[in-house]
Amino acid sequence: MSANVDDGQRDEALGRLIGFGPEYGGGLASHAPMVIDALFVLDRADAIHPWLDVYLRDLEPMPTPVGRRRLGELATVADWQQHYRQRLDDEPWAVVATDALGQLAPGLSGAATHGWLRTAHAVHGLQGGASASRITELSAALGYWAACHRVIAGDPTPLGPFDLVAAASALPALPPPPGTFFISDAVANLDHEPAFAGAVAAAAAPLSIASVVAVAARLALRGASTMPIAYVHAVTATCALATVAPLLEPAAVPGVAALGWQAAAALASAYPASGPLPLGESGAAVDLAALADRAIESGDEHAIKVVAAAVTAREALGVHSPAAAAAALVPLLH
Repeated sequence: MSANVDDGQRDEALGRLIGFGPEYGGGLASHAPMVIDALFVLDRADAIHPWLDVYLRDLEPMPTPVGRRRLGELATVADWQQHYRQRLDDEPWAVVATDALGQLAPGLSGAATHGWLRTAHAVHGLQGGASASRITELSAALGYWAACHRVIAGDPTPLGPFDLVAAASALPALPPPPGTFFISDAVANLDHEPAFAGAVAAAAAPLSIASVVAVAARLALRGASTMPIAYVHAVTATCALATVAPLLEPAAVPGVAALGWQAAAALASAYPASGPLPLGESGAAVDLAALADRAIESGDEHAIKVVAAAVTAREALGVHSPAAAAAALVPLLH
C-alpha cells in the first residue's frame, strides 16, 4: 500500500467539507479530512464517499469570525483559518506550513492531538500535488491547530540518562479525576503533576522519529485494552512526525520528535496500563491490507486512521511495531 496520486478524487471529497466546522457534538474533532487522506494512504479511495455519506450527517456549520486571533481559543478558529488562507494566497504552501510548525509544534497535544494530525494529513495531501481544495484544507487545519493549541507543562527536551524504552517503562500512572470524558482534559490534568514532566525529560538525547514511533506503538500495545481511543492517538500522532519531517531542517527534527514523545507519554500516564512494555520490533507479519478492510468495514474513523498510520510508519521509517499496535486496537474500536 502507498499514497497514490489521485485524479481529482481527493479534491472532490474535500469539496464536500466546505461549510463544516472543525468540531461537533460539544467538542469532538471532525475526522472527515483526516479519513479522506487516510483512505488514500490505504489505496482505498473507493471507500471515501460512502464513508462521508454517513459521517457528514453529524457535522456542524463553521463558526463565524469574531475579529481576533488567540492561540488556544477555539472561538477564534474562523479568524485563524482566514489568517492562514491569506498567507497561503501569497506564499508557497510549504513555506507557510514550515513557519506554522515552528510556532505551533509546542502545542502538538492540543485537542487530543487533532489539530496536529489534521495538519499532517493536509501536508500529506499537498505532497501529492497542490490544488485549491488542498490549500484550503491546509488553511483549515492550521487554523484549527492554532485555535486548539495547548502546551503541556514541562520541557520535553531529553536531559536524562535513560534510553527511550526505559523512560517509557518508568512513566508515572497519573489518571485524571473520575468522570473525565475528553482526552484533552485528562492530559491537562498532568499540568498539576510534576512527576510527569520529570519522567519525560528523563529520556536521553537525541531522540529520532523512528524511536519515538516505535516506543509509542509499544505503549499502545500494552495499553490497548485500557483506553483504545487514547492509545490510537499515541500511534497516529507519532507516525505523523514522519509526514512533516521533510519540511523541517535536520536540526529541528529532534525537537519535534521530543514533542511527539511528550504527547505519547502524556496519553500513557493519563491512561495507565500495567505490565512491562512488549519486547522487540513486532508487527512485520501483520496483513495491513486485510486490517484496512476490517477498519473500513467498521466505519470507525479511528480504526481507519491507525491502520493508515501503520502504513506510513512501515513505508517511511521501516518501523513495524505500529502495525502490531493497529492490529491490537482495531478490534476494540467497533
